[in-house]
Order: sequence, then structure tokens, then C-alpha cells
Amino acid sequence: MLRDVVVDTNVFAHAQNPDEERFDASLRFVRRLLDVKTLLCIDPGFKLPPDVNRSLIGAEYLEHLHFGSFAFNALATLLAGERTSEIKLTVPHATKKRVLQLIRKPRDRSFLIAAINSNENVFVSHDYEDFQVDKRECIRREFAVRIQEAKDTIHEL
Repeated sequence: MLRDVVVDTNVFAHAQNPDEERFDASLRFVRRLLDVKTLLCIDPGFKLPPDVNRSLIGAEYLEHLHFGSFAFNALATLLAGERTSEIKLTVPHATKKRVLQLIRKPRDRSFLIAAINSNENVFVSHDYEDFQVDKRECIRREFAVRIQEAKDTIHEL
């Protein structure tokens, strides 16, 4: 069982959209995450009211998850149940420089750095635009972070 996991916003978003190709896997993943003790990794300062939130990852969640949706409610349940692990987004200079070279979007960098600093180094993402297969392999080799889909992670929770 994973002690903690970093979950990309798109996985939660896919769990609230029945028209999405990965809806079923995302929904099963989020349901399973609610049923186990695995912690959701988030950077410090995450609060549900957007006006008091200081978390970069939390800001992306709040921007893309619809209030009242299954995914939003799951996130609220994890927060209320103290099922999150605060992960600092600071890394050594050389690591930061390499992350900047590999990942173009600042928010994607936040998720990757959280995964680098997490206990299990697992990042669940359906983003193949910014995390192509070859880049995922490079990240695994250089940072020991596994980037994998929800369907491939359910059994690890």
C-alpha cells in the first residue's frame, strides 16, 4: 500500500466527467483513495475557500474541480479527514534547474516537485502533453518518480 501519492488535477477532473475516456478508471481510483489510508500530497497552505488558499496545487484543484461534484467532495473529505500530507516545494538548486528544463508549465513543475519530495515518489497523471512517455521515463531515471495513470495505480493503494 502506498503511504502517499501526488494526484494531478486531471485525474480528479476526469472522475467528475462521464464523457471523459478515463472516467471509470479515475472514479475507481478516487473512490479507492477515499477507502484506504494513503495520504494525498499537497503543498502547504491548502484551504478550500479560494480566498484563503495559499497552495499552488490546491489553487489548481479549486480552479478545475466543480463545487458539489464527486471529485470536489472527495477532495473535501480527504482534507477534513486529515488525509493529506504537506509537501514542501523546495528542492536543491540542481534539481530545480533540471525540473525547469524538463517541464514548461509552472503548475506541472509543482506537482513533479511534490512527487520528488513525497515518500513514495508516485505521481498519478493523465497528462501526456506535458509528461510524454519518454519524459516520464527520464523523470523515473533522474528523480525516481513514477508517473502513471489512475488505472495502473488503483492496485497500489
